[in-house]
Parts: sequence; structure tokens; C-alpha cells
Amino acid sequence: FPRHMSIVMLAARRQLMIDKCEEIGIEFYDAQAPDPTSDVGVPGAQMFILEDVPKLVDRFGQDTAFFSTNCSMQTPLIKAAADEGAIYPQPCCPSPYHGFPSALGLTSEDSEEETDYSIEGMAKVISDTAKALKEKGVLGRFSTWPVPVAMMNTVASTEYIIEWINGNVGEELDIEVLEEKMAEYANLAVATSSYTEEGLEIPHFRLIMMDFLTYGEEHILD
Repeated sequence: FPRHMSIVMLAARRQLMIDKCEEIGIEFYDAQAPDPTSDVGVPGAQMFILEDVPKLVDRFGQDTAFFSTNCSMQTPLIKAAADEGAIYPQPCCPSPYHGFPSALGLTSEDSEEETDYSIEGMAKVISDTAKALKEKGVLGRFSTWPVPVAMMNTVASTEYIIEWINGNVGEELDIEVLEEKMAEYANLAVATSSYTEEGLEIPHFRLIMMDFLTYGEEHILD
């Protein structure tokens, strides 16, 4: 919707998607959804997604990848894409918890597990998600990050500050140490880069990338 696409980073990301689609021969279709802050509210925006995704799958086929910039639209988008057998490349805010449990009707026998952001706790959630996606027949077509990016940032930043307090890092940002702290939480390599806009590099504004987790049989625990 226009309000979101007026944000420079979101517009730039869309352009990157358009360019990559042209490069590799994929048709890019730009759909506009209602703004959740408009009169229709979040329920209206979510209903639009639930109704529009099946129409687009009918039009373009099941090998259509759906992406939305808005958090409140992730749950209906995941549900509709799974029901239609489509592709869901990533949530807007990568995390095993973002939209997947509620969209797939996952529940936890132990309420503490719902807020367990340890690697072991997340493995259980990832496994349950993979099982639900398998039942829908869409394993290998849904992806996210193996850890919630917001929690990783919080934990890594805290650990970095502790290193600074202990005198192990200086006043200048140590990118290597920061990435190490992120990798310790994520349990895999994490790379960051400076944000650049109109030729101006902002080194303390970090863009983060790690390998995706594409749900497959290997993620289902016994």
C-alpha cells in the first residue's frame, strides 16, 4: 500500500526484487493491499489477503511466490499460501515465530515453550511448523530465518555491550565482534553491511543477512 511503499528502504527492496526477476526471467506482479491503518483496519486488510491470494493463484498458478511488507498480513498470507499450495519465500521480519504458529494453528502444551527463544526451543517450533507444512503438501516452498532477527539483535547487542564494559572492544564499532555475537545466537554465520542511501554510507546502520531456513523433512524432530 502507498504509505508503506513511501518508505525508502521498502521501495528499494521492491526495486531489487523487480530487477532480479527481470534478470532470471520471473514475472513480477505488484499487488496493492488495503492499509491496515485505514478505515478497513487490520481485519479488513487480513480479509483482503485471504480472498486475494486464491484469485492470484488461479491467475498465475501455484508456483507464485507471495511477499508482503506488513506484519499484520503475514498470518493470513501464510495461511492462504499454504492452503493454495503456493510459495512463501520469507516473512517481512524473518523469524520462525512470525505468522507461522497462528497461521498453521500450532499450539504449545507448555505455555513456557511459546516464549522460548533458545535454539532448542526454536527447534521444537520449527519442527511443528514443518510438520504442519508437510500436511499441507508445501514442504520446500516456505522459508524464514532460523532465528527471530529482533531477538538476535537484542541478545547480540547486549553481549556486545558487555564486551565493551569489560574493555574488550573500543569506542569504535567492531563489526567482527558484533557479527560473532549474532552468530553465537543464530548458530550459523551472520554477515552485515553498511546501509547506503544516495551514495552516503552509514556504517553504524547495519543490514543483516544469514542463510534462510527452508522448511523440509530434515527439520522434523522424532
